[in-house]
Amino acid sequence: MTTTLSPPVAKQEKPPIPKLPSFQNVVGNKVIQGVATLTAGTAAAHLMAAAAAPALTRLYTPEDFGILAAFTALVSLLTTVGCLGYERAIPLPPKETEALSLVSLCCLILLLITALVSLGLLCLHRMLFDQGSAISLGKYIWLVGPACFFISLYEALTYYAARMKAFTRLAWTKIYQGIGMIGCQLGWGLTIGGPTGLLVGDLAGRALGISWLARPLVAQITCFPSCLSPGRLWHVAKRFWRFPFLTFPATLLNRAAFHLPKLIMAAVFPPAILGHLMLADWVLHVPTSLLGQNLARVYIGEFSERRRVSPQTCRYFFLKFTSWLLILASGPMLAVYFLSPIVFQCIFGNNWMIAGQFARVLAPAILLEFVVSPVSTTLFLSERQGLQLAWDIFYSVLVCGTVATAAALQWE
Repeated sequence: MTTTLSPPVAKQEKPPIPKLPSFQNVVGNKVIQGVATLTAGTAAAHLMAAAAAPALTRLYTPEDFGILAAFTALVSLLTTVGCLGYERAIPLPPKETEALSLVSLCCLILLLITALVSLGLLCLHRMLFDQGSAISLGKYIWLVGPACFFISLYEALTYYAARMKAFTRLAWTKIYQGIGMIGCQLGWGLTIGGPTGLLVGDLAGRALGISWLARPLVAQITCFPSCLSPGRLWHVAKRFWRFPFLTFPATLLNRAAFHLPKLIMAAVFPPAILGHLMLADWVLHVPTSLLGQNLARVYIGEFSERRRVSPQTCRYFFLKFTSWLLILASGPMLAVYFLSPIVFQCIFGNNWMIAGQFARVLAPAILLEFVVSPVSTTLFLSERQGLQLAWDIFYSVLVCGTVATAAALQWE
C-alpha cells in the first residue's frame, strides 16, 4: 500500500505591521525647513510673552484684559473687509508682476476701507457702545482705525512673503512684534496703568512687523514700476474677481463665527468675565499658535506650488497634513483639560482662577481649531469659493446663533 505524503504546508507569515510615514516623507524637506524657521521665530515671541504674562496679569486687572478682548474682537472682525479678500490671491499668479500688482491693489483698497470704517464708527459711536463691556471700549474707539490698517496690511504682506517663501524674514517679524508689544505694555503698566497700555502695546507690535516685511516688497516694486499702473491694477482686479465676491463673504462669515460671540458677550457681560475668557483663550493659543499659524503659511506656499506644478498630489498632501496635526495636538489638550484650573491660579494669581475653568471648557474646541485652521485656505487656493461660502454660512449661523440664544436667555 502506497502512502501519499501531503505537500508541506507553508508557514504563514504574519503580515507586516504598517508604519506611519515620517513627517519628512509626508510634507517634504522644504516644508520642514519652513516650519522650523517660522517656529523658531514664533517660539521666541511666545516665550517672551509667556515670561511677561505673570507680570502683566498683576499690572493689569481682569477688567483691563476684558477691554482688550472686546477691542481685539472688533478690530479682527473689521479687518476682514480691509483688502476685500484680494490678499488671499497673492500666492497664486504665475507672474511676479501680477503678484506685485495684487499687493498694490490691496494697499489702495485698504486706505479707502480704513477711512470708511473710522468714519462709520465715529458716526455710530453712541448706538454701538452703550452697554456691558462696550461702554468702556467706546473710550478707545480712536485706536480702531489704525489697528485695522496695520493688521490688514500685515496680513497682505505675510501672504506675499509666503509666496516668496521668505520664512526667515517672517520669523524675525514675530520677534520684533513681541519685543514692541511686551515692552510697551510693561512700561505703560509700570508708569501709567490702565487698559490703554494693552491696546497701544498691541498696536506698536503690529507696526514693527510691517516695517520689516515691507522692505523687500518696496525694492521689488521699484524694479517693476509698471505694476502700479491703473491698467495692471484693473487687470488683476478682474482676474481674481472671485475673491472679493465669494472669498470676502466667506471670510467675513468665518471670522464672525469666531469673534462675534465675544462681541455679544461684551454687550451682555461685564469686562472682567471677558478678561478671564481672553486669558484662557490666549494661554491655549500659545502652544497651538506656535505651530498653527506657521504651518498655515507654509501650507499656503506648498499647496499653491503643488497646484501649479503637480495638482494630482494636492489631495494626498492635504490628508496627510491634517492627520499629523491631529496626532500632534491630542496629548497637550488632554493635559490642559485636567490641569488648567490649578495651573492658572498658581501662575497668574488668585484673581485668575475663573480663567482656568474657561480653559478646561475651551480645550476640545482649540484642538479642532488647530487641526482645521492651517488647511482652511484649501478651497480658496483651489478657487472653489462657492463651496467655501456655503460652509461658512452654515458654520457662522450655528455658532453665532448659539451664543446669541444663550445671551438672550441669560445662561451663565
